[in-house]
Amino acid sequence: MRHAPWVSQSTSGAPTYGTAVERLAIVDYKQHIVRQANGQDAVAVATITFLDDFEIDLRDRITLPDTTDPGTNVPVTAPILGYAGTLDPSTGRPYVPAVLVGSG
Repeated sequence: MRHAPWVSQSTSGAPTYGTAVERLAIVDYKQHIVRQANGQDAVAVATITFLDDFEIDLRDRITLPDTTDPGTNVPVTAPILGYAGTLDPSTGRPYVPAVLVGSG
């Protein structure tokens, strides 16, 4: 599992990412409908629970370990649709970072 943090956005709207980091995670491939932050519904294809503690932003880039475009052999990134898991009420952060991702 690779995680690249969102850094900035250019004037043309293209995102800039930091260096991708390999992270240990549990991936639960189960489809369901989720409501995104913008109020629209989307299909989540997996829930990813990370096994280390770090800040994750909805604009970050996630590359699943077993998704490669067969035509180009390039890893497919999965858009982060929302957060999952239980929040610590004292910090407002999740006890364990977990996100819902859509299809690339």
